[in-house]
Amino acid sequence: MFAAVDQADPRAVADAFLATSPDGGALYPTDKATGADGAVTIQVQRCPLQDAWRGAGLPPERIARLCRIAGRFDTGLFGETRVGFAAETWTPGRQGCCRIRLAPRTP
Repeated sequence: MFAAVDQADPRAVADAFLATSPDGGALYPTDKATGADGAVTIQVQRCPLQDAWRGAGLPPERIARLCRIAGRFDTGLFGETRVGFAAETWTPGRQGCCRIRLAPRTP
């Protein structure tokens, strides 16, 4: 996914990630913001996993735990790049889903 981009550039990594989003991004709608420091924040607005867990009647605390488990995928995915990575998964009371931050690594 990231082989053709500058893996040290948070914007390039974010754009490559979003370009592969299923159904042209409709399955995982996002907002993307770039900070003055060159960091990119991707806010996932809705997640089909979370929708399914809610539809199954799971309590919010269990959904939050499942979101943390599912979020480990992103840790592995972005860990293969040369950008700094941090993520916040959904917690009860928070709108949307996970938030991913990609930042330039400091030497």
